[in-house]
Amino acid sequence: MLEEKKKGRPKGIPNKFDKYRWYVEDVDVENPKFGRFSTISALNRAWGLNLTHEKVFRIMTHIRVDESGRYGKNSFMSRYGTLRITKLN
Repeated sequence: MLEEKKKGRPKGIPNKFDKYRWYVEDVDVENPKFGRFSTISALNRAWGLNLTHEKVFRIMTHIRVDESGRYGKNSFMSRYGTLRITKLN
């Protein structure tokens, strides 16, 4: 007879979402804040942001970022220039 497949995570295996993966600092002059988050969506819920993985990559590496601020309020750096995101192990 075939055994039924056991569904779910085995006992004793840690849940991957309990581990912090992102350290985020907002170095805004008026109200600086910092925190550790397990997912980008948790960061979005906590701070009311609308970040995607592509935007996080751009913040971390400064690739495809208009650092001159040529577009004023619509510039990427004016929106997200105060954020410092670091990936944790």
